[in-house]
Amino acid sequence: MRTTEQTTRELLTKMKLVSGNNHILVRVKSNEGRTTKAGVIVGFNADIQYAEGSGSHRADMAEVHGTVIKVPDKLYYAKDDPYSMSWKTTMKLREGDEVWFNFIASSHSSGFDVDGEMYLFIPYADCFVAKRGDEVIPLNGYVLLEEMRKEAVSEVIIMADKTDMQRGKVRFVGEPNEEYRVDSFSDDIEIQEGDVVQTRAGFTPYRLERQEYFADFGEMLLVVQRRNIDFNYGCN
Repeated sequence: MRTTEQTTRELLTKMKLVSGNNHILVRVKSNEGRTTKAGVIVGFNADIQYAEGSGSHRADMAEVHGTVIKVPDKLYYAKDDPYSMSWKTTMKLREGDEVWFNFIASSHSSGFDVDGEMYLFIPYADCFVAKRGDEVIPLNGYVLLEEMRKEAVSEVIIMADKTDMQRGKVRFVGEPNEEYRVDSFSDDIEIQEGDVVQTRAGFTPYRLERQEYFADFGEMLLVVQRRNIDFNYGCN
């Protein structure tokens, strides 16, 4: 679970992240009390069991977007060290970038409360994509996919969820990771914007933002690392 401590803005300003720690410091805005497009104020009660299943509302409420406040000088990767990052990549974030990250990392992060503002330490490996002005920068070998509909298999069978979680159209793609600690992993597959790709069997992509009423990116997209893409069908 998330843990936060009180500190002052002066101490936060003086703080320096340790090179090789592989965490960034992000300022986030709580989702509790945000208003949906329909004008509904969203609240949160951890004791309520919501209809969509235990724990899913908690995940929906987790902040997955924030402003980068501090980054380490470099990332630590060593192929034989389990405490390093699991893949070799370069630090692409700068202070002031807007960044989107894994809701699990957000829910279990530590950080600081400064005059009512929340600052969280987020592992760089759990960051999906950043925005720097109008520039979109996928991170950690992630590819952002536009959702596609499942192909109908029968006029009788009605599918409750029509989103095809195994296929998607590439919306944004960045640089591949250079190497993985697991030898069987690779980002060698060639991908470009507009391609239709299929993820490997048994893998389910993350949604960049879980609920449209909390969506800050501007599009509802799926995220998947290159290593989890099996096929590229080309432009469709």
